[in-house]
Amino acid sequence: MSRFGSIDVTVHGTVQGVGFRLTTCRISRDFDVTGTVANQSDGTVRILAEGETSELEAFLDAVRKSRLGSLLTDMDISRGRSSNRWQGFEIQYS
Repeated sequence: MSRFGSIDVTVHGTVQGVGFRLTTCRISRDFDVTGTVANQSDGTVRILAEGETSELEAFLDAVRKSRLGSLLTDMDISRGRSSNRWQGFEIQYS
């Protein structure tokens, strides 16, 4: 039995103006996850994603290990239940 869930991640560091959202969106294509990535007004980036728990963990690990991963200083991660809100993974523009 697979477990599905959601993550709400606030990414801290030099993550705006460096292609972090695009990189995150491209990484999502390698995993069975849906959701969004968006810049926040405080300089962080927020990732909202849903999928099987193992896919979500592997997706976050890939983001950490990406070419921009060294720019991350912290990730605040909240986990919850899946609501099937998204059909794909996209960049959200404000």
